[in-house]
Amino acid sequence: RGGLKWASKTIGLGSVVKTSPVETSAGTNTVIGIAATVFAYHLTINLIMLVDVLLLSRAVSESWAASGASAVEATREANALVGYYRASQTFALIPYQLTLAAGFVSFPLVAKAAAERDRGQLREIVRTTVRFGLLALFFLAVPLSSRPEGVLAFVYPADYAQGAASLAILSAAFVAFTVFTICCTLLNALGLARMTAILAVVALAGVVGMNVVLVPGTVGSEALRATALATATGMAIGCAGAVAVLWREVGVPVRAATVVRGLAASALGILVGRLFPGSSRAATLIACAAACGAYGALLVLTREVGGAEVAHIKAALGL
Repeated sequence: RGGLKWASKTIGLGSVVKTSPVETSAGTNTVIGIAATVFAYHLTINLIMLVDVLLLSRAVSESWAASGASAVEATREANALVGYYRASQTFALIPYQLTLAAGFVSFPLVAKAAAERDRGQLREIVRTTVRFGLLALFFLAVPLSSRPEGVLAFVYPADYAQGAASLAILSAAFVAFTVFTICCTLLNALGLARMTAILAVVALAGVVGMNVVLVPGTVGSEALRATALATATGMAIGCAGAVAVLWREVGVPVRAATVVRGLAASALGILVGRLFPGSSRAATLIACAAACGAYGALLVLTREVGGAEVAHIKAALGL
């Protein structure tokens, strides 16, 4: 018994045994509350990425039905457009999937700095995360926006080129959406889970509201563009809200100069990609590479990216 008593004190079990039932219950309720809030946030995030497809299908079906088409024909046309839209959405999600890890990597660092009340370190981590995440997103979105038809042709049949207009818009939309999710991840690390859930609901309301306003009455490529534009607008609303809240908590999350240079470099890359001649797969690959090269070159020329940034990238990649 003496040995067990000594062991319990050595590994800290004594403090656990002395914890009152009230304290344990309060701690459990807190954990459950946070978990429920985070679950609601992630559920809403997934709805944001799905709801536009559902609204597109309904709006197109109603438009064809109003024109006198049969229910079968209306359903067929709606399904075809949804297929084109999903194809463009699949590619537009690539930047989101590849850069989302930035927020998760920074999560424990932000939580640690916040717990230690180290405002300087906290601000630096947030700025570095958002800056590198934004520049990486632009880099990945540039080829999608510059050659949307060619990108879709790598995987899908020729008729899926109808989704090119929506891909060009959605690639920008998911830049905003990914910045939104990175900011919300950082806010969660600061203990603001309820605020991130509210921001997600606002973004979802924006996506739904804009789709309800812009999409009904449209058909064909016009419906695809309207849906993509509506979704982009809603995602931009969510992004602006998340950046504003993060700004309030830790200060400016990214310099205006970085945003301007990134946008300018993206515009140059898209222009280079679109002006590049040819429509074959080889031409598309070369055009996408040229677009990315132009993007990176302007960042270097404007000194947005230099030796320090290269060193950070090499360190992150273990090179």
